[in-house]
Amino acid sequence: MVHDQSVLRYPDMHPADRRAHFERRFARSLAIAGHIVIDSETVRREALPR
Repeated sequence: MVHDQSVLRYPDMHPADRRAHFERRFARSLAIAGHIVIDSETVRREALPR
C-alpha cells in the first residue's frame, strides 16, 4: 500500500537513515508488486506516471 510519499517530496524533513531505507526499498517494491493499493486520489496522482 502506498499512502505517504513525503520522504520523496520533502526529503529534508526526514532523517537520513529513513531516506536511505526508502530509496533502497520503494522503487524495487513497486517494480515487483503484482498490485499497488493507493488510498487517496492525491497520492495516486503523485505516484503514478502520466
